[in-house]
Amino acid sequence: MIEEFGKLDAGGTCSPQQRGTDFNELLARAWQADGIDAETGVRGSGGHDEVDVFFEYRGIHWVLEAKWLNAAVNVDPIATHQERLNSRPAGTRGLFVSMSGYTESVKTKAAQPRWPQILLLDRAHVEAVISGLLSPTALLDALMRHTARHGGSYVPLGDLLVGRSSEPPSAGPAAEVLEGWETVLSTRDGIRAVAVFAGRPGWSRPSGMCPGPDGDLLVTTPDGVLRLDPETGRTAWALPLPGCHGRALSLPDGSTMAVCNGAVIRWDGSARVIAGGFAGSNTHLLSGPGGEPWVFQRSTQAQQSHHLLARLGRRVGEEEVHEVGFPAAVLNAVWLDGRRFLLSANGHSAIVDLDLGRNVSRDDWIPSAVHWPEGVARSGDRIVVAEGLNSDGRRVVLWDPVDGSSYEIARLQANYLLDLALGRDGQWWVLADTSGNDPQVRPTWVSLNGVDPQQ
Repeated sequence: MIEEFGKLDAGGTCSPQQRGTDFNELLARAWQADGIDAETGVRGSGGHDEVDVFFEYRGIHWVLEAKWLNAAVNVDPIATHQERLNSRPAGTRGLFVSMSGYTESVKTKAAQPRWPQILLLDRAHVEAVISGLLSPTALLDALMRHTARHGGSYVPLGDLLVGRSSEPPSAGPAAEVLEGWETVLSTRDGIRAVAVFAGRPGWSRPSGMCPGPDGDLLVTTPDGVLRLDPETGRTAWALPLPGCHGRALSLPDGSTMAVCNGAVIRWDGSARVIAGGFAGSNTHLLSGPGGEPWVFQRSTQAQQSHHLLARLGRRVGEEEVHEVGFPAAVLNAVWLDGRRFLLSANGHSAIVDLDLGRNVSRDDWIPSAVHWPEGVARSGDRIVVAEGLNSDGRRVVLWDPVDGSSYEIARLQANYLLDLALGRDGQWWVLADTSGNDPQVRPTWVSLNGVDPQQ
């Protein structure tokens, strides 16, 4: 469905009328995939009008009108749709979809609201459905709930997604929160490792961490992406969106990308869906060639033989997807140079060059530097690796996957090393879980200073 949407968006050689027909069919199939019996091309009484898409949901009959034009839609088509609803039984509701958005006049009238029976959708809403971020039923439920509470006919996607947010979980000085827990067991000469902050009660298990703007750390939790100040330990929401997972990505313009429900969101105060179709929770964002955003998704198959690397475009349907054949429990990926990526896996890892091929032969297997290399990040020509599991302390290692050399930077006492990130002034941060026997996760941030990738 995403590929078909991308072709429609590109335009190609089809006429505007044919694109409109194909778009109606695509919307109907999206609704049908969510269990709604949607029909296209339904003729009105006497054949005087035609409904683009008709469906029933929660006992309400819906009449959907879709426009894919070059210019923003003005008041006239919406007024015509209202007249169509007036010819139908009371209680029939309308949806109006405009891929080119709406004029300011329409938005003003929608806030009054001028058309209380009609809900207005734009490109962002459609991309949310096509990408899998929201199902059609979840979108309708959110729209009806929001407009019933606040009035109006038009609700931007970001207002539906974020809504009211709770206070983020907090962190405090590790010496105070950990109550005598010895996090740092040993370090290499010249390395200084310190447990700096630890989470107070109320955290859900983080699934990723990356450098944020101004040297902050972006930590992904099931409740959203939060920002942690490495100087003070203060936390704040960067993206209060439930359903986030994996490592997020901070962009040079200050916006944040995150994976949510298999879709990639770009957030700068408003929400934009960039890509979708990434099933499961084993998905991370990474910076690729030229700073372009990429997605890595580990295999969801039992054989764990095929993994995805995808370069993201500006919008849904522009993804460049590469399926990589590598029969291994791949945990993460990091870009090296050109179009070469390291796939870090338990047991053996591999370097794949997308310009040469997408399948990893056994001759290309590389012994992994640690057990369960969950967190990986580049430091010059080498890779810093955080070991997720090991019975004898969790190791942080500097590794050259090309020549196989590695040395241990630090050994930590933790249930799990979740991720790591390069912060300000060459300082590395490791995100660990030090919950011990407590079932409640306790994220702990350990700083590493003195890491020299040239050693």
